[in-house]
Amino acid sequence: MRTISKDELKEIVERHGKRLRDKGGERDNLSGANMTDANLINANMTDANLSGANLSRANLINANMTDANLSGANMTGADLTGANMTGANMTGANMTGANLSLADLTFANLTDANLSGANLTDAVGGSGDRIQCLQINPYKIIILDKTTVWGGCTKKTAKQWLKYSGKELSESDKKYLETVTKPFIRMVCGDSV
Repeated sequence: MRTISKDELKEIVERHGKRLRDKGGERDNLSGANMTDANLINANMTDANLSGANLSRANLINANMTDANLSGANMTGADLTGANMTGANMTGANMTGANLSLADLTFANLTDANLSGANLTDAVGGSGDRIQCLQINPYKIIILDKTTVWGGCTKKTAKQWLKYSGKELSESDKKYLETVTKPFIRMVCGDSV
């Protein structure tokens, strides 16, 4: 993983924005770059390759990362408030404790992404609907769109959750499934399930 200085990062982002405005050149490749604590407020990183990049604790408030490749990126504790991540590929990204409030995740690929402890207040999900989230200890339930639901660290469709018997779960987890998870899914998804 290569470390990028603040000056170099600023130059890369500015150059990338210029390429986008001029509609020429190749996208910047920041794959594997170490950008811990980087300040990228309002940065235009549309279509950038940030796969495997370390963006932990980065300030990405209102950044435009439309269609960016963030697969496998470490965004632990990053501030992505109001970020536009429409169509971004975040497969396997670690967003533990990230602030995604007001973020636009419409059509983003969050397959195997870790959203543990993430703040999704007023974030927009897959179908343009607001992401629904409920935290009742010990688990957080996240409904990304009307079909994709995370319960703790397990991802299933809403229909799969509602059909899930939880026979291998402990008695307390089964109770949580029946008294918290399923009712919350029914409340948010309604007749669409």
